[in-house]
Amino acid sequence: MARELHDIVGHRLSGISLMASVVARQTASAPGEARCGALEIRKQSNAILDDLRRLVGLLRGVGHQDEGVKSLDTLSGLIETARPTGACVDFDPRSGERRDASSLGG
Repeated sequence: MARELHDIVGHRLSGISLMASVVARQTASAPGEARCGALEIRKQSNAILDDLRRLVGLLRGVGHQDEGVKSLDTLSGLIETARPTGACVDFDPRSGERRDASSLGG
């Protein structure tokens, strides 16, 4: 998986970096071509993000959809999926207790 992740990110980001260099040189002399290049960079960046989401989804075992935390209501589901991994997780949204970040994770 690490090799696939490296391939996805490394190769595509190298291409994006090269395209960005070309776009930077074209902005003054050929703005139309620079705009097309910028749109291609956006397209390639989105493709990388899609590939990474898919790969991370496979690692998480959730398929192609990354639910993530959209609200406090979805946080409890995320916590329940983390517990079987051995993670010690506790959350009570009603407690109102706030803790300094340094007290977490230790």
